[in-house]
Formats: sequence, C-alpha cells, structure tokens
Amino acid sequence: MAGQIMKFVTTSWDDGSPTDIRLAELLGKYGLAGTFYVPRFNEEHPVMTEAQIAAIGRHFEIGGHTLNHLRLSGLSREQAEFEVNGCFHWLANLLGREPVSFCPPYGSFTPENLFTIRKSGFRIIRTTELLSTRIQQEIAPTTLQVFEHERLTYIFHLLKRGRFLNLAQWAAGGCPVSLDRLVDHYLDFIEIHGGCLHIWGHSWEIEEMDYWNKLEGMFRKIAARKEFKHIKNMELATVQL
Repeated sequence: MAGQIMKFVTTSWDDGSPTDIRLAELLGKYGLAGTFYVPRFNEEHPVMTEAQIAAIGRHFEIGGHTLNHLRLSGLSREQAEFEVNGCFHWLANLLGREPVSFCPPYGSFTPENLFTIRKSGFRIIRTTELLSTRIQQEIAPTTLQVFEHERLTYIFHLLKRGRFLNLAQWAAGGCPVSLDRLVDHYLDFIEIHGGCLHIWGHSWEIEEMDYWNKLEGMFRKIAARKEFKHIKNMELATVQL
C-alpha cells in the first residue's frame, strides 16, 4: 500500500462480558471487524463461557487479557509470566490457533511486562492511549473509548503522556467530547490525512450506561464510509507502512 493514503477502522472490546454477544451481533450487522480481549476469569464482571468465546472467535479476533484480569504492573515477574503465558496457551487450545493480540488489563504495564508479552508469542499490544490516529504495528494506541469523558479528562490524559500531536489533532476539530462529534471529526481527519480510527470499550459498560443506540449510530456512520478498510487488531502487525 506504499504511496496510498491508508484509511483503517478497527474496534476492540475488553473483559469478555456475556454482553459481548450482543456487541458481536451489532458489529456483524454493519459489517465491521472486531477484536475481543478476553480473560479466563474476572472477579469484577462475569465472563462468557468457553463455548461462547469460541463462537465469537469464528467471526472475530479473540485476544489475550491475562488469565485472571489482573493489573500486570502490580505483579511479580513470575506472576506476570503466569498470567500472560497461561492466557496465550489457554486461547491457543480453545481456538485451535495461536492468538496474536494482547491488551493489558486497565492499560497498565511496565517495560518488563512488554518483554513478557512479546516473549509469550503475542505480536500486538493494545494500549488505552486515546485520541490517536497513528498506525502502529506492535504497540497500538486507540482513538475513542465508548464513554463520554469530560474535556479536562482528555487534556490531562494527553498531557500526562506527552501526546501533543494527539492534542493538536483533537483541537483541530474544536475539542469535541460527544461520541457523535468525535466520530465525525476523526473520520473526516483520516479521510484527508490517513490513519486508523480505533474504537474500544467494554460491553458491560455500554449496557450500564445504555449506550447501545449511541454505539449503533457510530457504527452506522463508519459503515457509510466505503473508502475505509475494516481490520482486526491483529492485521496491524502486517500493515505495510
């Protein structure tokens, strides 16, 4: 794709909640791709059965999210290796193929954790960095979370991480905060400049906040942009930059 403006859309969904089934159906309705990051167990929220995970995995990507949905940065090296390696092998056995993508729970990880994740066999690490349109092959940022943050939250998030380019791109659209306006802004921005619109969230949170209509409105806008290519997170590893 050298010399062409690359315009991608990818989506990813964390925690493996049973409401992911409804989310997968909505993605399918609009022909969108998705990656579901699933732990084996989660004390905070219910997780789909293995049969349900495998069923979603026939149409969408299933990525790693540790065995027990634990914050990697708070674990010892041995504990982190157990969580990451165990997750890799569990998914490989369940799906009949090796998983490619991994998302650290809570977006929390250390340089040592990154080494552990790579060594285990995962090739894409999805972060929780927001308002990015960068196409990255190994450590993937995101653009929008399906949650309406306040403007100051975005500003603090970007300044804390030193993401001044993200801040400038967001400001160019008037610093929108509603999901509807954010989607419009970033679709228009990528249409001109290229990049990747990466939407992520938690289906259990979408259920709690009653965001299903908002989410479907976002998907409808995206599906109408026929010039965008819909990809799973794993496909970022093979994009020719």
